[in-house]
Amino acid sequence: MNIKDLIILTIPTKTIIEDLTHIEFCDKFNNCKICGGTSGILKIITHLYYKQNGKIIPCIYKIIDTDYCTPIIIGNYNKSRPRIDSDIAQGLLQREYALININNLTKIIGSYGAGPCIIICLRNRITTLTFLCHLDSLTIDYEHHFYKFEPNDTDVYIIGCDHSTIHILHKLLIILDNMNFKITFAHVIDDISNSFAINAVTGDIYLNEEIFNPLNNLPIKSDYKYRYNRMLSFLLLHTSYLFKVNFL
Repeated sequence: MNIKDLIILTIPTKTIIEDLTHIEFCDKFNNCKICGGTSGILKIITHLYYKQNGKIIPCIYKIIDTDYCTPIIIGNYNKSRPRIDSDIAQGLLQREYALININNLTKIIGSYGAGPCIIICLRNRITTLTFLCHLDSLTIDYEHHFYKFEPNDTDVYIIGCDHSTIHILHKLLIILDNMNFKITFAHVIDDISNSFAINAVTGDIYLNEEIFNPLNNLPIKSDYKYRYNRMLSFLLLHTSYLFKVNFL
């Protein structure tokens, strides 16, 4: 399967535009008058199934996804490798990215908890420049860093995504295809929480069960609470934010 085939496969099934007369707007949340679904702080309503005339039916705004044959796996990799050396590894949280190369003390970067989120990684085989980002629906401007990579010299890895974030994966694939990148390895749309790490020096990758304890194998080398609160403050302000972790 090439990238164009995956683009076709991940076309979002439909876009829901809610009729404003069906929505009750409140200060802290929004409510669907049809199914009773409520939103969180981002004011995005999770629509529900509900009972009508003795039958359980989906809300008219509940997205019914195509029955994908999951997971979708492209390419392969050699699973025979030593465990991650946590002394030279660093973990990224949601909406963070990092650039490293052979000259950095940090040689391994990775992330975990990519269920609906997506981990995108690019590595130049010649220069060892490596980019990794933990994407979600609020991540912005990450694609600008793709221009630092020569497509013919770059391995591209995509990990994660579920049925709720196919639109994010679809957009990412179009960007990569327009820039003439090829997918080296992808493990997507499997509806589980994925982990991924890469060694910028050797090019070895680590996937899911190979990262035995993500919190230990990929340590967060700055105060976790500070990082979390900083991201949360931007969410509360309804401002998209890309948290840069400066390793270079």
